[in-house]
Amino acid sequence: MPLEQRDLYENLVLLCPNDHSTVDSNPQEWTVSRLRDVKAEHELWVQKRLEQGAIRVSEVEASAFAEGRLAAWQTIEQHAWLFLSLTPLEVREEVVDPVAKPIQDLLNFLPMPRLYHDNLGTILNNYNTEPSARGLLNENFRRLSEGMGFRVEVFRNGHVESVSCIDKLLRSEEYLMQLRPPISLSSSTHRLTECKKAIEYKELAELLLDQMRQLNKLWTDIPLPAVDMLLTAGLLNCRGACLLAFSYEEHRPFIGRCIEDRVLQYGTIVERRGTLQEIYSATLSRLVNTMGLHLFELWEGGKIPMPRYL
Repeated sequence: MPLEQRDLYENLVLLCPNDHSTVDSNPQEWTVSRLRDVKAEHELWVQKRLEQGAIRVSEVEASAFAEGRLAAWQTIEQHAWLFLSLTPLEVREEVVDPVAKPIQDLLNFLPMPRLYHDNLGTILNNYNTEPSARGLLNENFRRLSEGMGFRVEVFRNGHVESVSCIDKLLRSEEYLMQLRPPISLSSSTHRLTECKKAIEYKELAELLLDQMRQLNKLWTDIPLPAVDMLLTAGLLNCRGACLLAFSYEEHRPFIGRCIEDRVLQYGTIVERRGTLQEIYSATLSRLVNTMGLHLFELWEGGKIPMPRYL
């Protein structure tokens, strides 16, 4: 096809890097006709959403608000955090009354992340629920010095966020060398920077799922009025760490690239009709990619898939 025809609108399709790789590596499955059908279906969906007023040019506002919230936790540099939030695309002052009794009850009975079950119980403690300047929160930072602490907050503008301290997920190389078999972070040659600590993948993936379940329940059960939300996920203050996943079936570790930034962040627009499985799989996959590994399988509701090298 001549270059001028390749660049015509009807022959263009915009894909994310993961889907681009999938399409390019499977030309028999992803034929020209199928791609055109997918593109036409999506264009029709966008047109209907625009006509309904469900899509507005306000993502920048939502993004700026989410960035501000993420930055607020980044300033607490003595701890590492897993940040997850849902932000309405159109941020307004008052869209929910977070101190209303139904929302209080919902927040009080959210499940506790499994990471804290042995120490803090299985559901959020209602004694930790209180009003805030922004809305309503439930937090427990009494054992933050031990690397345990979290906050779940509902904002009056419809923003909801869940933040957990992940200090206890960080493992030193000295600790890993005492395992059987021992794991050496410095023995990996595929990284540009040597790492001196590692983030436990399985516990990180489970914590991300637990926090996502919290926010998904708040979004659907309050219910928050937004049809679409900006999902923001971030790892904060983990510079110098790498992702470590150990396969017991293969008796080998998979060590990701050393984190060189203070913030690893992923953001995307999610729909209310989107399933927890879809949203979680996309978020986990992107965070794993950001740290130099890859998920060849998607989460299907059971065992969390193991990342590997490409």
